[in-house]
Amino acid sequence: MSGAVSRTTSFVAFSFASTLMGVCLVPLSVQSAFAQSDMTPVLVAPLVATPLKDGSGLSIPPSVQIGGPVRLLPRRLTPQRSQEEGSLDAGSGVRPEADVVEMGESTLATPTVILGPPVGADRFKLLAAPPGGEGSGIQVGVLGRVDEASVGLFSEQDGGLGATMWLGTDRALVEEGLSDLAVPLEGRSLQDLTRRFLLSTATAPGGVTQGRSLLALRLEKLNAAGLSDQVRRLVRQAGLKRIAPETSVQIARAFLANGDKVDACRFLSALPAGGDVVGDRVAAFTMKMTAYCQMIGGDGVAANLTLDLAREKGLDAPLFFALMAKAIDGITLPAQMPEKLTVFDLVLFDEARQAVPEDVVERVELTGLPALARNRGHALDIRLAAGEQAAGYNLISAPELADLYLDASQAGQGDSASFTRARAYAELMSEAVPQKRARLVSAMVGSVPHGVVHRAVVDVVQSALATAPPSRAVLADAPQIIRILIEQGDRTRSGMWLNMVRETGAAAPGLLQLELMHLILTLPDNGLIVPERASQLLLDATVAGGPDRDFAAVCAVLFDPLGIALDGAVWPAIFDTGELADGVMPRNDVMQRLAAAGNQGKRGEAVLWSLLALGERPLAEVHPQAVAAVATALRQVGLRDEAKAMVLDVMLAKTSTVGS
Repeated sequence: MSGAVSRTTSFVAFSFASTLMGVCLVPLSVQSAFAQSDMTPVLVAPLVATPLKDGSGLSIPPSVQIGGPVRLLPRRLTPQRSQEEGSLDAGSGVRPEADVVEMGESTLATPTVILGPPVGADRFKLLAAPPGGEGSGIQVGVLGRVDEASVGLFSEQDGGLGATMWLGTDRALVEEGLSDLAVPLEGRSLQDLTRRFLLSTATAPGGVTQGRSLLALRLEKLNAAGLSDQVRRLVRQAGLKRIAPETSVQIARAFLANGDKVDACRFLSALPAGGDVVGDRVAAFTMKMTAYCQMIGGDGVAANLTLDLAREKGLDAPLFFALMAKAIDGITLPAQMPEKLTVFDLVLFDEARQAVPEDVVERVELTGLPALARNRGHALDIRLAAGEQAAGYNLISAPELADLYLDASQAGQGDSASFTRARAYAELMSEAVPQKRARLVSAMVGSVPHGVVHRAVVDVVQSALATAPPSRAVLADAPQIIRILIEQGDRTRSGMWLNMVRETGAAAPGLLQLELMHLILTLPDNGLIVPERASQLLLDATVAGGPDRDFAAVCAVLFDPLGIALDGAVWPAIFDTGELADGVMPRNDVMQRLAAAGNQGKRGEAVLWSLLALGERPLAEVHPQAVAAVATALRQVGLRDEAKAMVLDVMLAKTSTVGS
């Protein structure tokens, strides 16, 4: 009974604090988690029978019992990774680190809170006075504002789009475009351009704002593209002092995705307390993070109180409540698995020591894939499937996927397509004869449909194919091998294999399409080539008919914006042999803004509208005229290499399957 009375009293005190302050979460978010004096995590024993997962054996340091203010969040604490599973231990392995983000004396235009010592019943007595009043134990200060929009990782010398990329651009237009941007885009060239676009250091556009933080929009898209590691790097390097609430949400998500749960909790002080958890995503995230940070700080009582308040306010998150109950009290609650899982959900599965669902790779957001692939606590089939997806989006390296393949091949289990590819990879890597290795590469890549996993497999076999010279002994596999080399961007080796096929005089299927793609791969930096070669290839393709003729009709449209002048006989030949290339045009307003941005030399806008134009649907479905318009705009703002790479990705998407 005493435990029930204590918990009831706690909830009353917590609710009373909410009424007094109008900010129910920030003062209690991690009030007993960390002591400023010695920077050691302070864990208050929860009123539950089951011990907490992390650091339940720690006691309250004497320095805290004596007195002195306890900061809401620590300044220089990061969790230490477990050497065995790559997991994080916030309890015993906390260490100082110099490059963590400190928001300093001001973070945003909301109160910042420093709490008094939460010892025994006194931690509820301090709520009896108004915030900032005598005896309240709470210091309140109004913080300033700053435009965060200019920060980035890349200067123009580092691959960024330049400090003046937004010169002459209206800010409201950028906010609208960023909100509509769908990521990730198809094709490595567009994914790379998106990353550079979102991480460029540039003067913010001027004009009236719609109220959105540009930095928050950029970080939101980076997280959606799976680039949470870049968000973390940006935050660490930028030294942000004043952060908008929606920006803090994205930063916290990125830190969670990278396993930095203590650093994620630092940004609670930049999140506004209160709010409608039903209709306000920031308020809902703040409520969840508050309970989570209380839990990992060792205060199960406060975490349970926050969960009670969240239910009372109508937060609809059954999986969150179930996983938190399991992590804090060991209680199992029923919860239906949502269609989509977030990185936060993955973190809670780990805290609750619960197995993720078997179809987690299909459910989880993109930024959660690297963590799934790297966590040895998950089943190997889940890690393997997540690794292939992550590598396909360039979120983990090809060597990481190679290691996963070798681990899976040695495990001797699993009959999924991923395990089959793992065994095939192990076989080709152990093959010493170059010609046999080339055949194995062709077979492995050819068994994967074009898409994300195909791109991952193309990358992972690069080292195996690099030591296999052209050979007539593998002539039947040559078209597939040439295409793989073109996808890898290897113009020299793809040219060697093409020459070998030409010398044999063999009628290799898809050879004309490969020749046309290789032509783009070898396009000089000035964008000009001898037109006779391009024109002759197109004329040969129209005569060949079928897929070759249709591909030639696409290429004829795409070559002009790259500076490839065609012979006057090309277009009549295309008209005489069939219809013009077709496809879906992007929105009219996007195409109009794209053309205007290119004509006016507005680099930031040209890239934004290019990404919007090509991100609405698969590249194979986009009208060639739209692709040509994007290439034209990119060249007009000085991005010739980017235009060439984009056109090649579109050609790879539109070409018929080689060898079929």
